Amino acid sequence: MYTKIQTSMKSNGNKGSSIAIATYLEKEDLLNESNSLNENEIPEKRAGFFTHNRDGIFKSEVVESIDNNKKALGRNDSKFYCITLAPTKSEQLHLLKQVSDYQIDSIDKLTRKQLGLFEAKLKEYANEVMNEYAKNFKRDGLNRGDELLYFGKVEHKRQYKGTDKVVKEGKVKSGEFKPGLQSHVHIIVSRKDKNQKLKLSPLSNEKAGKANSKLNGKKVQRGFDRVAFKISAEQVFDKSFKYQRKPQEQANNMINNKRIMKTKNQNMKIANLEGYVNASKENRKSKFVKQYKRLESDHQKTEFIKANADSLKQLFIQRSVNPETQKKSQKEHTNEVLMDMHIQNCENITEEKLSKDNIAENQTRRSEIDPEGKFELSNFTIEELKGAMDKEVEISQKSNSIDNGLEL
Repeated sequence: MYTKIQTSMKSNGNKGSSIAIATYLEKEDLLNESNSLNENEIPEKRAGFFTHNRDGIFKSEVVESIDNNKKALGRNDSKFYCITLAPTKSEQLHLLKQVSDYQIDSIDKLTRKQLGLFEAKLKEYANEVMNEYAKNFKRDGLNRGDELLYFGKVEHKRQYKGTDKVVKEGKVKSGEFKPGLQSHVHIIVSRKDKNQKLKLSPLSNEKAGKANSKLNGKKVQRGFDRVAFKISAEQVFDKSFKYQRKPQEQANNMINNKRIMKTKNQNMKIANLEGYVNASKENRKSKFVKQYKRLESDHQKTEFIKANADSLKQLFIQRSVNPETQKKSQKEHTNEVLMDMHIQNCENITEEKLSKDNIAENQTRRSEIDPEGKFELSNFTIEELKGAMDKEVEISQKSNSIDNGLEL
């Protein structure tokens, strides 16, 4: 069961009127009317919207009810939220078996009576889910869906979007209908309860279960546990329709798998960043060695070391890091890359540029990067760095490569 709560960009993040989203949800009714007229048939009455104990509700009533149920809501507050309940193919097949005597792979193959029974089950399910929605807020006086103000709409078609992979590959066109079973339910639910006493936000960032806010002098919970809501939504389906859910279909397992994949992706990004940092250091080290080799006098070499002291320190310092206890965070890696980028300002020194003015300019640049002198050579002297560079030149001449294991 795919369960999602969201705002709608069609309605300015749900801060304005609900007319845009309500009109959008009438698209299948309009399509059915158009098809009937094209076949010279009289269109059937629009299915309309449903709520906890009513059906066949006109769009005008939906918009008027939602838009006027906003007592004490500010101009920039969301006035309503949108909930999507989309059964999987397996779940839809299970429901279809209960309304037909044969295998169904398309809604178009259902008789009018069978379609009515199928939609009735989806509406029944949605109303039960809204009971769970109300309970999830854990507010006194809010335990059932009929204490909320909401309207649902059953749909049976989905269209491909321009962002879909098959559209990008040119296999289908954006706007084409997706094949197979695509039935789902959209729900528009008001931010306020039916009596306009409670302000309810299912997207609240406050953790559910922590009653650390006060209302009328009493501690109340203002969070909404969306994970628990998703789990309860599938449990309602299983109980209502005697569905035997497989472990891989369970919401908590799917959520855990997503978390594992997210962690793996983060680790991969860190590893890639670490590889970039190491490669960047080796490239700079090689550049320094080539420049250093071209210098002839000892004075020039010393001045070169002084002008690039910060960079050389970063390249040659040995960090004894225990990988089990001192793993670098992604932020630390990012900071290191940024420092590398800063240090590159001091790297393009050749023997032609080693005048007093150039040296003074680089010293000024270093002071701008490090005004407090934190990156001054506290551990290594100029002579030690000069010795390290001489050793690098010697190794380079012998093997034509830079050794990664240089120790001072």
